[in-house]
Amino acid sequence: MVVLHQALVVLTLLLCKGLAFEKVFDTNIPGHMEPLGSHAHPSQVETRWTVPTPEEFYRLYTSASKPVVLKGAATRFPAYRLWTDSYLRNYGNWKVVVEEGKKEDRSKPTYTMSMNEFLDTYKARDVYLVHDLVPPNPMTEEVLLPKPITCGGFQHNIQSVVLWFSSGGTESTFHAEQVDNLECMFDGWKEYLLISKKDGETILDEDEGKYQEMDVEKVDMTIFPEIAQLPWYKLHVEPGDCFFVPQGWLHFVNSSKTRNMAISFWLTHQYRVVDDCHRPDQRKEVLSQITISDAGESSRVAFLDLFFGKPNMTLPVFLKFFSTEEAKQEETENMQANQSRESLMQRWMEIHKSKNSLKTFQQIDKNGDNLLSVDEVYNAPLVFFEKLIGGLGEEYAKYETVGDDEGKSGEDILKERKRMFLRNEL
Repeated sequence: MVVLHQALVVLTLLLCKGLAFEKVFDTNIPGHMEPLGSHAHPSQVETRWTVPTPEEFYRLYTSASKPVVLKGAATRFPAYRLWTDSYLRNYGNWKVVVEEGKKEDRSKPTYTMSMNEFLDTYKARDVYLVHDLVPPNPMTEEVLLPKPITCGGFQHNIQSVVLWFSSGGTESTFHAEQVDNLECMFDGWKEYLLISKKDGETILDEDEGKYQEMDVEKVDMTIFPEIAQLPWYKLHVEPGDCFFVPQGWLHFVNSSKTRNMAISFWLTHQYRVVDDCHRPDQRKEVLSQITISDAGESSRVAFLDLFFGKPNMTLPVFLKFFSTEEAKQEETENMQANQSRESLMQRWMEIHKSKNSLKTFQQIDKNGDNLLSVDEVYNAPLVFFEKLIGGLGEEYAKYETVGDDEGKSGEDILKERKRMFLRNEL
């Protein structure tokens, strides 16, 4: 018994030491319980003192998925010089949307107030003006389009323009950029911590939501160990600078604790540059001249993502995303007598949707070569892509709201199929 007791004591001590070692090991992960980005030295984002042409902007940055800082690019804007608090009283009766809290929390409410009311109170309150600034708002007369997006197709792909205004000290969640974001600073500074789209996809593959819950001031690397393995970039901008963050890049942003103001141009991602800069009638210089693009263009972008950088999409690849196993068999094989009415109806619906998808492919494929080119996709009606992606869920529902029996949207289902395709599982 004595020997057995001693053995149990030794075993208990070893287990305790093992647990202690494991705990020490876990907490020795670089950046553990430190601010996001502390796990490794950052790479610096490219800084330019000359503004790229629209063609250069497309070739070097948007199509290459590469961020850039454009020093001084906003200093020519009338708004950069004029928009002091006292001057903004000229727009005091305009209603603006204000978020409760300068540290982003999507569970908190937003509310509307006049610009005058915001100017009266924002220095003493924990509030953040986040407001779409689009025509016919007269403030748009004082905002120029950054030169890289005055033509080349960019001027027609502006989804929204957002004014960010606070007393400073704002913080975002850690999230992926859903659009191409070209932002210009008017007052204060901002600092971005960035992880590339390619690296970010490796950690968002299974659970996008959990990273938005991450405490960016004290990152628990035992919960997010994959973060410690990823390279990251740092971007710092001052008043008068513009900067570009590509679609899909993960980022966290904070700002100076002084008056802080910026404008974001949210652009639908482009897969080509349009040769229109030589046409004065196509160039747009002032924000008041632009027409906001159709929000449904995001469905065309989601479709073009499936080209995976190639110049075209083949019919077999198309069918991997927009056909079903049931439709790959003859319809009569699916209509067996021993199936329930509900099962028959479901299988008929799948066949019907797949046949419609094939018909849509043929309508987009204008030259009939069984290949879809980028130009053919851009020349096709937007409704084709809304229905293709929407049809992955319940029929006839729209791109953003469509759901299958599990409540997933067509967009979510397409993302799942894209991940499976990249893993050769589709």
